[in-house]
Amino acid sequence: MPYKNYADHLAFRRRYKKTATFKKCTQFYDSAKHANQRAAKYGVPGHINATDVRLILHPQARCYYCDRLASETDEVFGRRELGIDHVISMFCGGPNIPSNIVPCCHSCNARKYIAESPTAWASTFPNCIACGETARRHSARGLCSRCYQREKSANRRERVAGQIGHDR
Repeated sequence: MPYKNYADHLAFRRRYKKTATFKKCTQFYDSAKHANQRAAKYGVPGHINATDVRLILHPQARCYYCDRLASETDEVFGRRELGIDHVISMFCGGPNIPSNIVPCCHSCNARKYIAESPTAWASTFPNCIACGETARRHSARGLCSRCYQREKSANRRERVAGQIGHDR
């Protein structure tokens, strides 16, 4: 597509930026860029690119948590579409790799974020990543309810011990 006239080239670019193809490609790039920036912020390993996001958010993708298609999800900001979600969140040390990323609708992602206890709604792991137990319900962090409570109380003890050390 070599253009002899620069104005024709600019006109082509303006038309292309209005197409659905361009907007979808930009969404994939932006999602990957945002995930990589968050990974750097939390210091977790891994890097994804727009191709990884495109493969995860293919046209027939369903929400990992509620199993709905993008057309069946709630309308957010005037659009019905799926985004990406880290099953084991980067805040909790989950890696930023394609095998930890799933398609997720906005309502499930928001519910996961504001849940009082992750064990209350997500049971997608076949077994606990800490103890290997399969009989108990598992959270989005990959821990069964007993291991989750154990980790929560250990974190609380570490915080209290750190505060005592700073007081002296």
